[in-house]
Amino acid sequence: TRPEAILFAASAEFVDGRLRRLEGRADGRGAPVAAVEYRLDGKGEWATAEPSDGVFDQEREYFVINVSEAAPGKRSVEVRVKDAAGNTASVTREVGPREDGGSARR
Repeated sequence: TRPEAILFAASAEFVDGRLRRLEGRADGRGAPVAAVEYRLDGKGEWATAEPSDGVFDQEREYFVINVSEAAPGKRSVEVRVKDAAGNTASVTREVGPREDGGSARR
C-alpha cells in the first residue's frame, strides 16, 4: 500500500511574505514511515523534512518543513513520503500569505 502525506496549509508561517515553516502528517499505511522530503515550486533538490518526534520510525508521523530560502508570495510545496517497504507517494499543495501578513490556503 502506498503511503500518504497531508500538508496542513493552515500551519504555514510566512515572514515578510516568505514561507518559513509548514507542518504535515505522513501515514505509512501498513509500514513505518522512513523519510519525508520536500521541494518548492517543483524545482531543485529534495530537502529533508524534520520528524516532530525526532525520528521517522512509526506508521504515522508528524513532520515540520523549515524553509531557509524562498521567494516571496504563494508557494507550491511538494512532499514525498517513503515507507520502510520502499513505497513512495507525493502530494503538492499551494500556500500563500494573506494580505494581513498571515497565512492562507490557496
